[in-house]
Amino acid sequence: QRLKWEGQVQNWGQLAVAKWFAGLDQVSGYHAAIDQANLVTANQPHRVESQTLIAFWNKQINTFPDRQFIARAKQMAVDNTIASIQSAVEEASKVLSGQPLRETAQALMVQWSDTVEKIQDQPILDEALALAKKGDLNAAIQAAGKIKSDRALYSDAQTAVGDWVAQIQAVEDRPILSEAEALANEGRLSEAISRAANIGPSRALYSEAQSRIASWADQRRQIENANRPSPSTEDTASPPDNEPPGPEPAPLSEQSGSPSENTLSPEPSADTNESPPVAAPSEPPAVPSETPSNP
Repeated sequence: QRLKWEGQVQNWGQLAVAKWFAGLDQVSGYHAAIDQANLVTANQPHRVESQTLIAFWNKQINTFPDRQFIARAKQMAVDNTIASIQSAVEEASKVLSGQPLRETAQALMVQWSDTVEKIQDQPILDEALALAKKGDLNAAIQAAGKIKSDRALYSDAQTAVGDWVAQIQAVEDRPILSEAEALANEGRLSEAISRAANIGPSRALYSEAQSRIASWADQRRQIENANRPSPSTEDTASPPDNEPPGPEPAPLSEQSGSPSENTLSPEPSADTNESPPVAAPSEPPAVPSETPSNP
């Protein structure tokens, strides 16, 4: 037990010295640290920790030159001027492709390149913003358009341009919507809808116009429903279509009372010899004159 305890103390001391050498962040210091950590042999306490540290320090040795490039580049970029940032980009580019720190260097170069572009293009955007503040929106749009699509401030410029275009469109289309509202107030809803429909989907007031159109169309339907004639009393009294019809009326011959004048007399039965009654002539037949007999 005592030997085990002494071994742990010895290993701890060896690793403490190794970490001190590694803290110098120099190639020679890392080599000295690795030598100290290798004193912790197999089956001894802290062996796993020592091997983990050795792997890390070897990586530090391999990346040491590239880490120096990145450290110097960061220091150059502190001044935040175009010249200093361009120097920082150049220094970071010394980290060659395929090296472990290449992605880190690339990310920094992109960030610094964007910073340079922002410094270069910010005066252009400031000029456009000043023109817009004065109310000259068309000139502001033209100025902001000088910032190209591959530049860092392009998104900011396009956001501002979109806002200015919307303001211009709103000024142009507001009279159309006002005219449509006036027509709707006069009860000329169909004309109001037709007028507001002239505001196209790419215009700033399109959503507002569509909302008004929907409201006016609903009002028009309500008016049409109110003016639709209600069913007549006779239609209301008639049986529903789904009820069966009532019995047909009996023939006139079976009904009580005299037949109408247009009703024909029934034909005689086929097995009787009686002749049907003959209607009396309206005028008596002419009587032939007597012819004198010959003597």
